[in-house]
Amino acid sequence: MNPLPIQPTRRGPSLSRRTALAGGLAAAAGAVAFGSAGPAAAASVPRTAHPTAFPVARAARAAMPVTGAAALVPFPLSAVTLAPSIFTANRDRLLRFARDYPVDRMLVNFRANAGLDTRGAAPIGSWEEPTSQLRGHFTGHYLSMLAQAVASGETSLAATLTTAVDALGECQDALAVQGGSAGYLAAYPETQFDQLEVFVPYPTIWAPWYTCHKIMAGLLDAYDLTGNARALGIVSAMGRWAFTRLSRTTAAQRQRMWQMYIAGEYGGMNESLMRLYEITGDADFSTAAGFFDTEYLLQACAANQDILDGKHANQHIPQFLGYLKRYDATGRAPYVDAVRNMWEMVVPHRMYAHGGTGQGEIFRARDRIGASIVKDTNAETCAAYNMLKVSRELFLRDPDPKYMEYYERALFNQIAGSRRASDSGDDPLVTYMLPVGPGVRRGYGNLGTCCGGTGLENHTKYQDSIFFAGADGSTLYVNLYIGSTLTWAARSLTVALSTELPTAGTSTLTVTGSGPLDLRLRIPVWAQDAEVAVNGTAVPGPVTPGSYLSVSRDWTSGDTVAVTLPMRLRVERALDDPTLQTLAHGPIALVARSSQPSFRAVSLFSALTLSGSLETALRPTADAGFFRSADGTVWAPMYVGSDDPYHLYFRRSEPMVVFAGTDAGVVNPVRPDRTTLLDDIWARAPFTDRQQFVRTVTEVSATWAAEGLLSRRDRQAVLLGAARARLS
Repeated sequence: MNPLPIQPTRRGPSLSRRTALAGGLAAAAGAVAFGSAGPAAAASVPRTAHPTAFPVARAARAAMPVTGAAALVPFPLSAVTLAPSIFTANRDRLLRFARDYPVDRMLVNFRANAGLDTRGAAPIGSWEEPTSQLRGHFTGHYLSMLAQAVASGETSLAATLTTAVDALGECQDALAVQGGSAGYLAAYPETQFDQLEVFVPYPTIWAPWYTCHKIMAGLLDAYDLTGNARALGIVSAMGRWAFTRLSRTTAAQRQRMWQMYIAGEYGGMNESLMRLYEITGDADFSTAAGFFDTEYLLQACAANQDILDGKHANQHIPQFLGYLKRYDATGRAPYVDAVRNMWEMVVPHRMYAHGGTGQGEIFRARDRIGASIVKDTNAETCAAYNMLKVSRELFLRDPDPKYMEYYERALFNQIAGSRRASDSGDDPLVTYMLPVGPGVRRGYGNLGTCCGGTGLENHTKYQDSIFFAGADGSTLYVNLYIGSTLTWAARSLTVALSTELPTAGTSTLTVTGSGPLDLRLRIPVWAQDAEVAVNGTAVPGPVTPGSYLSVSRDWTSGDTVAVTLPMRLRVERALDDPTLQTLAHGPIALVARSSQPSFRAVSLFSALTLSGSLETALRPTADAGFFRSADGTVWAPMYVGSDDPYHLYFRRSEPMVVFAGTDAGVVNPVRPDRTTLLDDIWARAPFTDRQQFVRTVTEVSATWAAEGLLSRRDRQAVLLGAARARLS
């Protein structure tokens, strides 16, 4: 889509781009407080060292006060090099934008606000117009993109990052000289924060703490990923300003602010402040993070009470990243309980087939997937960006495969599919929504919008979750099958991962170096009959889908691990409507290329053979990962960033009982839950021979007859059709 206007109205019935959140103000009286009581309480947190197996060359850190140690440790971006793939194609297109787009345009509003020379640069436009109340947020994302790129080896952008950071420091200094609050940095006056504290609504103001978070997060990334010391100084001053300002507010005042529609949105301010706490050990930053606890939501999610319906998805998801860090520092279980439960409320209960969530940016009712599909207004890309971050952080603390199952789904589909497959030096060409309605098209662009900002980051960090290590360095997790090479300096090991994914399921890991290591290989839930072999010898024991397989041994240079993950076609059914389905090939959602404005009717059972494989109904085309059905429809991988109209969901239509083209002359009966006789029969595939198939049809049809859903005469016709069908 074209970049959205400053105050667009197309996202909902209200005057804004978002639909108003449900729910009133939480009662202050009797609330169980999650945040710290104040500076004294925060200062009592013990200052214990945080274990890390992978130190980054940068200025020395203070010991990080933390009580909840992570089970796993991520590798630096510099330790993992990507091989050419769909992911590097997206990355390289974003890097073209990063190299070509003038840095002064990203700084013009900051310089103007600080009374500095804007150097003749034109504003970005869209939500970054000089009159926009959100101006400055996109620059924060830009900093994160640059930092990720530099940390990944794109050294040509190091000078650009330094220029941007230094310029922001100059703006911060200039604002202070002019009599502004110490540490304040933004592209607009501090008056928006004054207005929020007396509850001035949107659109008079527009999420000032949200914008503050984006700037702080970008500066923190510049320090964390590249060691830019000035960035740490600037963001520390911002954190001190935030602590000072919020210390003057009351708890009731803050709770009311955080529940205000758009005006009170604060992104991940609590996460950024906790990052500062981890870096500096300054307890005031932890206290400030606690000021952002949204009590009513924390309490409900900690108690596993699902109140997400009607709430703005991306206004709330980022908060939970901060709650995880609050748990790490305080050990208070409700924080982590709230995050785990929130995740479970979204996955799968509010998740579309490509991993996205939300309609009109809003969480809809639990388990109402099909009922919430509205043309091109589903699945905001920002929400997927933040759900991926939450999933990653949960997995680092608790390596449950379900988190990486979701991560793979959303990364390989929504995120990979959110970048147009063409180059541009003046537009990121990323999506705002990745819609799921019938006959929709992706809208690319979004220079200056929220999803344009997260889009800058999405495609410059694909390697950050392929490998994780155990905190003691004895274990290596292989989470995602993306072609890459890990250089594990602390263990003097190199692990090269070559793969045919996302079009085929064969991968090989090659080890260089030696020593004992427990290699944990994710076996995706979609990979039935997976196989693993070390140096050509099959690993004994079960290889269970939806788990991690442990291969523990003394490794030597040249050892190889072959991982075969059969990628088969399958259908997935919407939770609220089993007739509304999607097709997937391994981890990849497939979309039917069609502009038809209503859900397409698709029949699959009539083409099946004894194997029950959908490969007899859809045939591969010459383009890897593409399929064609008997009616000529092309089914493309979701990750292909094209302009074609498509259908992610279709209406399954199997009106008659037909076996391998043999029509039994019987209407396919339907249960109250909308599953059919043919669903029940083919759920038992594969069949070893015709006899087993006929026996299955006999047994299943008897059950349906006993339930009064199939007459005796129709059952006989079904059995005759099964006996006559040529299924081999």
